[in-house]
Amino acid sequence: MGLIQEIFPGRMQEKMECLNSKLQMIQELRIRVNAPVMVRSCAKEYYITSCGTLTNSIWEGEVFTAKNLEEIVLHICHSSIYAYEEELKKGYITIPGGHRVGVAGQAVIDEFGQMKTIKNISFLNVRVAHEVIGAGNELLPYIYKNGRIQNTLVISPPGYGKTTFLRDLIRQVSEGNRFGEARHCCVIDERSEIAGSYRGIPQMQLGRRTDILDACPKAVGMMMAIRSMSPQVIAVDELGTKADIEALFSVIRLGCNIFATIHGDDIYSLKKGSFLKEILQEKVFDRYVVICNRQHNFEVFDGEYHKC
Repeated sequence: MGLIQEIFPGRMQEKMECLNSKLQMIQELRIRVNAPVMVRSCAKEYYITSCGTLTNSIWEGEVFTAKNLEEIVLHICHSSIYAYEEELKKGYITIPGGHRVGVAGQAVIDEFGQMKTIKNISFLNVRVAHEVIGAGNELLPYIYKNGRIQNTLVISPPGYGKTTFLRDLIRQVSEGNRFGEARHCCVIDERSEIAGSYRGIPQMQLGRRTDILDACPKAVGMMMAIRSMSPQVIAVDELGTKADIEALFSVIRLGCNIFATIHGDDIYSLKKGSFLKEILQEKVFDRYVVICNRQHNFEVFDGEYHKC
């Protein structure tokens, strides 16, 4: 199982060998106090038994105790939760391989009403990072027009693979391809999901001309990148605030191309958010890519919302 199996302390790892058969398809491991480990794979759920086998029945899964959770958290944090306090206040820890461990438990709030950390961690969500080299091959022709990169927004519901598409597009644009020459890219990776950086080092292949601002808010990071890194292309994942949109407009006005993703079912779902309407009204993007299902089928529309 490699690095995913290694999030468990030594004596637990043997039972996790049953995950090897599902390795390429696992999306999440859900670990909860007083519940069995849930393995989510291809929209199906499995549970790990006390014998180290997979079952479809939640009642046959081995229940994890508070002590089990504590051991796992200490193992992930190398026995020093304090050293990971900055990450914990954001609700997740990134581990080698680019995988992200979401955490929940008792929130500790400071005197200013801000999240300080999380203690008594009782719930973990291990999101397994899948790097698919070539995932953007079929999409690549659409993001160029006469050799020029088109500002592109990828739209999909959660779990449909938009980050996987984005990651591979960045790699191919950074390296150069038959549709256009290599470009200097900068990734604003607010949640450490695109590059999967561990201690500042990306675990995913984003190309040799790509710089990364890890764990940096998108709106802040986009402007920092323009001032300090002189990128030709900026990439961000999951636009979600008015500040993100305002920074996006600034980036484009300054002559930089943009790749971005956003949650939604289609182009017109963007109208549901008041500040997101500006994206459509101002015709910020030249291409809209709508991922239709978990099999990564997609449709592409131009800036006038005509199907390409």
